[in-house]
Amino acid sequence: MQFIIDETIFENFAGMKIVVATVKGLKPTSQGQAIDEHLNRGWQIAREAATAYGNPQSHPFVKAWGDAMRGVGVSRKKFPSSIEALVRRAGKSDSPFKINPLVDFYNSISMANLVPAGGFDLDALNHNLELRFSREGDTFLALDSDEAL
Repeated sequence: MQFIIDETIFENFAGMKIVVATVKGLKPTSQGQAIDEHLNRGWQIAREAATAYGNPQSHPFVKAWGDAMRGVGVSRKKFPSSIEALVRRAGKSDSPFKINPLVDFYNSISMANLVPAGGFDLDALNHNLELRFSREGDTFLALDSDEAL
């Protein structure tokens, strides 16, 4: 399997840095104390970021992603970046929500650094992983939804 980044990504997001890591041995059902601690620490950073500049989307790190997406014609209000959505949620609740160890792990990284992060179960993928702009006919299934968009 390969991780492929379409050249138009770098053309449209000059200076963007991408970090790729592989985590082994993370079980979907075993939430470890270390992940909980990272998640709680990230949540507190995101809670502070939610109000530090008046609202989540005004924080310089969050705003940079909104500006970048707006620059390629994506509505921030309709499709907020994952970090904006996390910071907004953290601003409304004292404690983090949990999904599963993998998602909790990358959400903790995202919130602690105020950047979007994501993860994939490599065992469940049967093709290359590609970072590119959406194409006609692409679908997306949000974590909290049963219907593809």
